[in-house]
Amino acid sequence: MKYKVLSNLSRDRNYLPGDIVELVEVEGKHLTDSGVVEPMVKPFGDLSRRTSPAIQFEDGEISSLFSSLQTVTDSVLQKISDADGKIAKLEAERSLLTDSPVSRDDFMAYIRADIERRGEDYKRVLVRWQGKWFENTFSRWEGFQESGKQQPIPYLDGETFSTAMSTQGLFWLFGEQIAARFGEALEALPFPDDAIPVEERRIRIAAIDAEIAGLAAHRDSLAAQLKVVLGEP
Repeated sequence: MKYKVLSNLSRDRNYLPGDIVELVEVEGKHLTDSGVVEPMVKPFGDLSRRTSPAIQFEDGEISSLFSSLQTVTDSVLQKISDADGKIAKLEAERSLLTDSPVSRDDFMAYIRADIERRGEDYKRVLVRWQGKWFENTFSRWEGFQESGKQQPIPYLDGETFSTAMSTQGLFWLFGEQIAARFGEALEALPFPDDAIPVEERRIRIAAIDAEIAGLAAHRDSLAAQLKVVLGEP
């Protein structure tokens, strides 16, 4: 039977602690009782007596650990579920704000801003013309005035003396009239009287987006921590 040497042993040769030696049962038992060696394979009965209390104690600890782990897992899952529920409610509120109609006044504000943008190119073209061709002298303007000729000013398109008006020139020169006339035409269309003002919507939507981002980050952090605890990839 094989034994592990625990202290120096002299037989057919010198054995040091950790060496393996082959002994007959009687000699092995004597040296085991003396603390010189220990059997590599311990008797079943002895193993049962020495380890049974420890196994029972460890089983109790493991059961308690699993119970605690399940409690923590359930708590984290509930927090994740709560965050998902809050996110869903916020997204529903956001959709209501974005999908519902605006008032007539707010719609007209969009119209005026759009007309203003469409006319912006006229100013840029006019500035470019001024940098290349604009000659601001008395003699120049006075000469055209006295001769009765048209002044070399690009009224209609911002860059040439054509009599055809450009689209950007139309929106820049007549933007207010276009908005007013378009507003009159809208009188025939229905608009809600109790619509939430656009500015209030913008403020609330920004707050909702920030809250959703915070909840989503917290939810993802909880999910990542739970995966680590459960040993999931």
